[in-house]
Amino acid sequence: MSLIALPVFAFAMSHGDHSGHEKMDHGKMEMKADDHSGHDHSMHEKMDHGEGMMSGMLMLGNVDQDGVRAMAHIKAYDDAAMMKMQKMGMSATHHFMVMFADIASGKPISDGMAAVKVTPEGGEASDAVKLMKMEDGYGADITVQAGKPAKITVGTRIYDEKKRQFEFDFSN
Repeated sequence: MSLIALPVFAFAMSHGDHSGHEKMDHGKMEMKADDHSGHDHSMHEKMDHGEGMMSGMLMLGNVDQDGVRAMAHIKAYDDAAMMKMQKMGMSATHHFMVMFADIASGKPISDGMAAVKVTPEGGEASDAVKLMKMEDGYGADITVQAGKPAKITVGTRIYDEKKRQFEFDFSN
């Protein structure tokens, strides 16, 4: 197992139960698609959308850009989780996670901001969804059209304030 895979595995394992998720202040985030600012987060805190997080997790791969490696994972929500989310006004179909690392040192990068857009094949890009900091990485709930390949684009302004874009291909 490569040294760079160890932090990814640790991130994925620690992300599985979303512990500490209830401590995050989701209401102050500026988001366009799947805007969560107007609904009651107490239900979201109680919802176990992390149950079995490693089950069905798909590694989207690594993308290198200007000395930074982005490692992305995606997990489809099951029908029960999507129904709970719909009751809260959320339309997400997948949970997207990304971790950034300095290529030279292998150290995680968690300072800065990141957002994600989903572009279905033959379609237009979604509005940007701000990625929330989660331990050493970032995550967000996104919507991916069933049966259509999509390009998932992550835009960042991380530790050095330099803008970077990372693109991942996804077919569900």
